[in-house]
Amino acid sequence: MKNIKTYLQVAEHAVQEAGKIIRLYFRQSVHADDKIDESPVTQADRESEQTIRYILQKETPHFSIIGEEYGSTNTHSKFQWVIDPIDGTKAFITGKPIFGILIALLYKDYPVLGIIDQPITQERWIGLEGEKSKFISNFGGKIGTRLCKNISQAEASCTAPDILEDSPNQRWKQLCQNVRE
Repeated sequence: MKNIKTYLQVAEHAVQEAGKIIRLYFRQSVHADDKIDESPVTQADRESEQTIRYILQKETPHFSIIGEEYGSTNTHSKFQWVIDPIDGTKAFITGKPIFGILIALLYKDYPVLGIIDQPITQERWIGLEGEKSKFISNFGGKIGTRLCKNISQAEASCTAPDILEDSPNQRWKQLCQNVRE
């Protein structure tokens, strides 16, 4: 994809700006409202998504945006930004730095770019189509996978696997049946 590095710069700028907002609210008295699905949402969620949307829309005006707090726009584009401004709002509310800003870019429904940004620890994971994933941290470290001869030796993990129990997508369940516990 010709412009993927440009799109990465746009997405990184968006998470940087959203992180500034989130840090203002972190470990402060933050009111949470309940959404229709009974999950919490805070002013930090809303403001950070608005900031991300503004930057993405300004830099890539013909792309769709699908966000957790404000829904979808321009749904006919081949390119779709997908945003979760605070993935782990419950952790955010309780002052635990185990949440992140998520931004992905899909091209014709296929993921080509993904960022997980933790604005408190200032760590970032970046995935680009056709490239090895990157981990950026002031603490050092690297990411990778553990070598396994077969799937039964691999491990799978998910923050809240119970949310996938009622999903019509059976892939997670099948994967979990084939890996070690």
